[in-house]
Amino acid sequence: MAGLGMPYKVVDEKLSAGRGDEFSASRIRERQEQQLFGLDDDYSLPINHRADDTLETSDLVMASLDTALGEENKGYQMLQRMGWGGKGLGRNEDGISEPIKGGVEAGLRLGLGKAEEDSYYTAAENIGRKRLEVEIQAEENEERTRRREMAVEREQRIKEDTSTAKRNLYCETCHKQYKSAAELDTHLSSYDHHHKKRLIEMKAMTSERTRSERERKERKRQEKEAAKLQEQIQRAHQARIAAEGPASSQATSLASGL
Repeated sequence: MAGLGMPYKVVDEKLSAGRGDEFSASRIRERQEQQLFGLDDDYSLPINHRADDTLETSDLVMASLDTALGEENKGYQMLQRMGWGGKGLGRNEDGISEPIKGGVEAGLRLGLGKAEEDSYYTAAENIGRKRLEVEIQAEENEERTRRREMAVEREQRIKEDTSTAKRNLYCETCHKQYKSAAELDTHLSSYDHHHKKRLIEMKAMTSERTRSERERKERKRQEKEAAKLQEQIQRAHQARIAAEGPASSQATSLASGL
């Protein structure tokens, strides 16, 4: 309403706020802290200053496995508000009541329960060497020998049957092994198998065409060399006749006439 002599009034506080570094939130907060603590404008903390250098630690209680938390502790109060009565954990308060010890304080560097497990397996009464097969065979009787031989034969037949079945379920084109005929049929009708098959056929055709082209070029090269050699022989023959002169030509004519 400036035309009526009334000043402008900005309703939005964001638009009415100042602009620039002097009016930024961090700069305003810094000035407020300086006024609160009576600091100068150029006050700043040292680069190597630590936040706990000026911290009062005389009234603090450090929690540890040897020192129990008191009732003034916030965690202790939260557990009490959730129904904990100071006994063991759990609904029936029959759980652990002491912190779990571990690491160097417990005298070990293993996980929970690992030390007890190792102690069980390393105890003298639980240690026993597994007997070798030759030791067992040296003490076996005829019945056990017969059963062992039958077991070996059965395993051998199973291996042979398994090998035959695997060969029947193996795709030579894609070099893939399948466990059932249904999986093999699904693969044989898939795009992946047909694409690989067409690729192999195309490579074979290209190789055959390339081999035929190489053979044709080799024959052409040999024919050219043979023609060149024949031409050189004719030139040498003509040069020799020209060097021997007319007498040689007449002798050659007489010889041919006879």
